[in-house]
Amino acid sequence: MKIKAYQVAPEYQAGYMLEYMCDDTIIITGNKYFIGHETDTYSMVRNALCNGENPCEEDEESFAVWEKLINDSTEQIISDEEAICEGLKLVTGEEWNYRELRGCSQDDWNGCYYAVSAWTLDALNVLEMEYFNMGAEWRLEDEDGEDWGNVYTHFWTDEENRTEIAKFIGVDPEDVTLYLFDGWTKTAKYKEV
Repeated sequence: MKIKAYQVAPEYQAGYMLEYMCDDTIIITGNKYFIGHETDTYSMVRNALCNGENPCEEDEESFAVWEKLINDSTEQIISDEEAICEGLKLVTGEEWNYRELRGCSQDDWNGCYYAVSAWTLDALNVLEMEYFNMGAEWRLEDEDGEDWGNVYTHFWTDEENRTEIAKFIGVDPEDVTLYLFDGWTKTAKYKEV
């Protein structure tokens, strides 16, 4: 079966990242000009570090670890990002890391905390592309013109996009023909007088 993939005009593309990629293993925060995703766990850790309030009053060993973390953070012995990652690890028991998501312009950035066991570098790159809408959206139809919906790709080259589309819909890459968006045309319209 042959599939035609028409690139959606860039101004009409929509990344769907926040709808399906964000869960309790990822936190996006820091730039007030962009939509973020914060968890209750992150809020608790951040509040503990900012306000110096130890969240582990009942457990003496955890209390001491939190006290050291709060002091190290307050005295700038470790960065805020490191402190939050350590706090998240104390609460969840999982290793956390931090990176910035970057878009195409100077103001396109946001902080990203992620559980190391749940996120690969490739998955984070996909998240970054969708978050800043840097991929490409494609409208798919078969050779009879039947609508197969839309798909969002995360690569820069045509071959990588073709392969990703083929993998997504379960066909061979050579069965996908790409039609790249090449601008708009205007047609003159006349009325009789």
